[in-house]
Amino acid sequence: MRLLFLILLLCPATLLYNQAGIYSESDIELQSLFIDAELEKQKGNHEAQIEILKSILKRDKSQHAVYFELAKAYVSKDDLEQAEKYIKKAIQLEDSNPWYWLFAAQIYEDAALYPDAVIAYSRLVELDSKNKSNHLRLALNHLNLGNWNAAANTLIAWQSEYGIDEETSKRLFDIYLAANEEANALKVLEALSESKPQNTRYLNNLAGYLSDIGQNDRAQEIYKRVLEIDPTNPAASMAIVRKSTGPDDAGDYLSSLMPVMKNPNIPLDNKIRELMPYIARMSTNSASNNSLIEISTALVDVYPQEAKVYAVQGDILFYSGQFIEAEKAYAESINLNDRQFILWDQWMLSLWETENYVKLEEVSFNAVDLFPNELNAYILRVMSLMKLNQIDEAKEYLEEANFIGANSQRFRVPLLILNNWVNKASTQATKLKSLVEHIEIGSISQAIYIEMLGDIYKFIGENKMANDFWQLAIDRGAQSSRINKKMGV
Repeated sequence: MRLLFLILLLCPATLLYNQAGIYSESDIELQSLFIDAELEKQKGNHEAQIEILKSILKRDKSQHAVYFELAKAYVSKDDLEQAEKYIKKAIQLEDSNPWYWLFAAQIYEDAALYPDAVIAYSRLVELDSKNKSNHLRLALNHLNLGNWNAAANTLIAWQSEYGIDEETSKRLFDIYLAANEEANALKVLEALSESKPQNTRYLNNLAGYLSDIGQNDRAQEIYKRVLEIDPTNPAASMAIVRKSTGPDDAGDYLSSLMPVMKNPNIPLDNKIRELMPYIARMSTNSASNNSLIEISTALVDVYPQEAKVYAVQGDILFYSGQFIEAEKAYAESINLNDRQFILWDQWMLSLWETENYVKLEEVSFNAVDLFPNELNAYILRVMSLMKLNQIDEAKEYLEEANFIGANSQRFRVPLLILNNWVNKASTQATKLKSLVEHIEIGSISQAIYIEMLGDIYKFIGENKMANDFWQLAIDRGAQSSRINKKMGV
């Protein structure tokens, strides 16, 4: 009964009455057919629905709502050609119905008929000029035709009538940016900022674009205005510091960031985001290492309960070669949040570099337990067990690692190296040499696998090759004092 009531509500007025209170037998029959068609539609029987709707048109070809329902039925059958045919007929009979034009526009877009879509959305704009969505879709279809000027004019017309807003401004800016219309793009950001002069996000966006197009002095003026509104604004603070130190003075720039890093009112994620490019370029001899270490210490002081600051500190210490302190930082980070495997991985590598094999065995056991599908956990567990002379257990975990990584292209070479490293004592020297000589060295980036290759070459008496690989491991970040002992230095 509820479904029938709903269908009656959906029935077009032209099918429900001709004159108030007067129903002919033909009217009632048409109403009944339309209800039958709607019932078939609700059951998903589109073929039956279409057949009934067409039977209505045989009796009365003036029923524009029936053409509309036929168009929707054909869209449900993915027949856009027939859908387009019937929606055009609906529009011919009722040109002022916005729902017909909207459905037509959607059909044209789905069929990539962008000239027709432009016509449809243009008509929708005429019928309902206050509907921003129609203006946005019209602009988009102008862009689909490569007509960026018409697209921009559509959005400008909207703003002229109803005022500046962020969504329209963003789309207008993107249009000008793609068209290399630098001056017009700048005007859009300026107008948006002027519309809400206290909005620091708008001001920061304006300043950022000014910097991008080389107007750095104006950008700095805008950033200063931001700081007048919000003295702790991170983007503006960092931009002014960056300008005062210059792009090439990484150490000076990082040192000048210290007040920003110590400011608890500036979001931590903004600070970390600013540091990441410098951390990514770190090496054991980087000039910026001391500044980064000082910053990481300051961050720990400001955010002592945040796991991510210890993770950042661990990375900085690790890549500067301070593995003992890095291990402590990773341990604290995992103590606060143990669900990030990348931290466990770095923690285990730090333990390997510090030759703390007993603790590495314990940590790798927990890592395998928490992350049973992470191959690195198994690999480092195998290595720790080998160092503790627990050969049988090491080989058991090696079997598991081989099983998990059987179809992994990423771990194909690392597992090949690990298997040869574990089984070197039981493999003939000539066979072992042949195996390692065919390993694709260029595909290895981690120092730990390069070190293992050095171990294998040392085992078969190839001392020069061993030293070359060990030196390469040092160059890739392995602790030089540990590797130098192997090299007899």
